[in-house]
Amino acid sequence: MTKENSTQNKWYECGLAFECHQCGDCCSGPGEGYVWVTRKDISLIAKHQGYTPDEFEKKFVRKVGKRYSLIEKKPSHDCIFLSRNNGKISCDIYSVRPIQCRTWPFWPENLHCPDSWNLAAQDCQGMNKGRLYDFESIQAIRKGKLETGQFLEDPCKEALQWIQKNLTNRQCIKAIENIYKNLDETVAQSGGLCENSGKCCQFKQYGHRLYITTLEMLYFVKGLQKEQKTRKLPYIKTSEDGSCPYQINQLCSTRSYRPAGCRIYFCQGCPDDKQNEMTEDVLENLRQLHLSFDVPYFYGDWLNWLKNYQTL
Repeated sequence: MTKENSTQNKWYECGLAFECHQCGDCCSGPGEGYVWVTRKDISLIAKHQGYTPDEFEKKFVRKVGKRYSLIEKKPSHDCIFLSRNNGKISCDIYSVRPIQCRTWPFWPENLHCPDSWNLAAQDCQGMNKGRLYDFESIQAIRKGKLETGQFLEDPCKEALQWIQKNLTNRQCIKAIENIYKNLDETVAQSGGLCENSGKCCQFKQYGHRLYITTLEMLYFVKGLQKEQKTRKLPYIKTSEDGSCPYQINQLCSTRSYRPAGCRIYFCQGCPDDKQNEMTEDVLENLRQLHLSFDVPYFYGDWLNWLKNYQTL
């Protein structure tokens, strides 16, 4: 086995999570960028747009050294094929988009080391969230043999279906319980102060977003099932105003089985860098747990989990 193919020599051997949020940030300014295209790309996009390759190149392509890039809109520096209509963002050439677009964020420069990956994640809200791509898939995408999202039809639905079948999986439940127990001990030593203001649960109002994993959702559903004294799938509330539906009188009504993100967040006392450190540590433990139990890993928005649950 060569060094290139050995998972032992890769920091992402346990996989990386990504789910495109279709925000368009990777296609837009304000900084200047490049969307590299090959001759094959030019031919495919030209045909899609109704041009000959020569016509397309003259109208939409610029030469940068010995390479070719799609031009940008001025003065926004958005990709020429990025459209914004009534707040919605779309790609006019999505079905024939270049390999550079198809393989984001698994680019060699982002995969160089954890710091490179996390630096890119500061500008991409989909990185470190969503479905876990295993090492082999990442390598295939990196080399252009697969594309991001090619096999992700509905990862949240798949995760929820797994949860539905594993409500009696005591091994998984106990493992999550242990992770939360260790996390709570770490949190207790952090100096965090909860004012019971309820602001952390008012996601839309205060610009917060809570993300949880598949196994955390299993633990939450199991907690509701016990509380509602049912052997069937428990009833789950959804949100109409962008806040957590389980906040009652500014207090959490599901505190004993709340997700890790809720356990870590504090208004005062605990520095942001300490909270970030605890978050990264618990996420790594959760990723390893999903891997060891062969659980479909999905790290998604809490309110979307609740909404999608209604389809079961």
